[in-house]
Formats: sequence, C-alpha cells, structure tokens
Amino acid sequence: MLNLQDQNQFLQKMTDFQKTAMESSLKTMEIGQTRMENMMQVFLKHSEWTVEKWQGAMSDWTKIYQQGYESFAKAAENNFSKVEKFMNKS
Repeated sequence: MLNLQDQNQFLQKMTDFQKTAMESSLKTMEIGQTRMENMMQVFLKHSEWTVEKWQGAMSDWTKIYQQGYESFAKAAENNFSKVEKFMNKS
C-alpha cells in the first residue's frame, strides 16, 4: 500500500504530465491556426474571384478563434493552478 507521500508524488507527476500535454496541444493548435490563417490570406489575396466579403469573414473567423483559444488556455491554466494549490495543501 502506498503511503500519503507516495500518493502526493504520484499525483504531482501525473498533474505535471497532464499540464505539459495540455501546453503542447495548445502550442500545436496555435501553430496550426497561424499557418492556416496565413495560407487563407494568401489564397484570398491572389484569387481574383473572391470578394471582400469573404476576406471580412476570414478576419472575423480569425478573431473569434483567437478569443476562444485565449479563453480555453486561460481556463486550463486556472484549473491547473487550482489543482496545484490543492495538492500543496495536502
């Protein structure tokens, strides 16, 4: 049977792993979004058949995505800090 100290160490390592995985996933999402946004801007700029309305929609979509990404990243960070505070109290 594990003692309390071993359980806390296990939970700390598990939390660290999950936090690292989350940060890596968020960074991957950010890189993918940036590349896709750049590709779409080049596509819309060089396509003569596109209208300005599409370019505005792309800009709006990018802003919405960025707000959602920032909100999600902030919520994840807040929740990880809550878990760390809880584990430090134990």
